[in-house]
Amino acid sequence: MIKLSLFTLLVVLCTQTVRAGQQIAESKTVCPEQKSMFDAGTAEIEVGGGGFAQLGKINRTDRPDYGLAIGQAQIGYMLNTPRGRGIFRGNTELLLEVLGGGFYKGPANGLGGGLILIRYNFVQPNSAFCPFFQFGGGGVYSDAAAADHVQHIIGANVSFVLEAEAGVRVKLSETWSLIGGPELLHISNAGAARRNFGLNALGGEIGLSHAF
Repeated sequence: MIKLSLFTLLVVLCTQTVRAGQQIAESKTVCPEQKSMFDAGTAEIEVGGGGFAQLGKINRTDRPDYGLAIGQAQIGYMLNTPRGRGIFRGNTELLLEVLGGGFYKGPANGLGGGLILIRYNFVQPNSAFCPFFQFGGGGVYSDAAAADHVQHIIGANVSFVLEAEAGVRVKLSETWSLIGGPELLHISNAGAARRNFGLNALGGEIGLSHAF
């Protein structure tokens, strides 16, 4: 009789243990770890725009003053999940950018082009703010060279463009963000044309980003 009772007790304990294990497994399945917009493999689309003013103004016939208004669209891809410690904890992001706009000042009308950018996001856990730094380059087409044959700022229809920006992302949700900051542009033809003083412009952009 005692042996039968012990056997029954063991069966009950084993049954409860199995049920507890199933409940733990089910709870893990129902409550997975939340995905971050900075995790490796996450993509984002960003649209925005801003204005730029020429640096080193001279206002001579051969070096007129230029101002630009630019709109841009970017698609980004997180190359790695945030790592490291302290203020330098973060991840690297690859971006492709298409830009277009016009000259609100100077002898030219419009421009358009594309760039490849690398961005480093300074990611802090549970923070709604994420500073970043990005830089890159590409090509741009404008009518500045044809619109004024005297100026030496932009001397070719197709030029190289370099970009550097230090900005901040403000998270609105787990997928939406406001993003922007001051930006420096350099446009020149690297000596491929006779006129090549180059355009350096400082300004800023602000945009809206959606991660998926």
